[in-house]
Amino acid sequence: MLARWILRGAEAFGFPTGLWTCRRVAQVIQKRFDVHYHPDHIGRLLRACGLTPQRPQTVARERNDQRIREWVQQEWTRAKKNSPASRHA
Repeated sequence: MLARWILRGAEAFGFPTGLWTCRRVAQVIQKRFDVHYHPDHIGRLLRACGLTPQRPQTVARERNDQRIREWVQQEWTRAKKNSPASRHA
């Protein structure tokens, strides 16, 4: 049951973001099951449920995916064609 709850996301349980922390999982367990777990032990419990820790991927605010795609298609392709390694192949 806990694993299904985790997969629903933390926002489904009233947290402001979808990121689960051990402290948040402990709060949900306390509220739903009236069982207290120290947050430091939640990792073991989650591994026993078949879940592994995940870290959110950080992305720069300035990132422009469209510009990156254009650069790869135009500039990188041209640079690869003119590289010293491609001349000896």
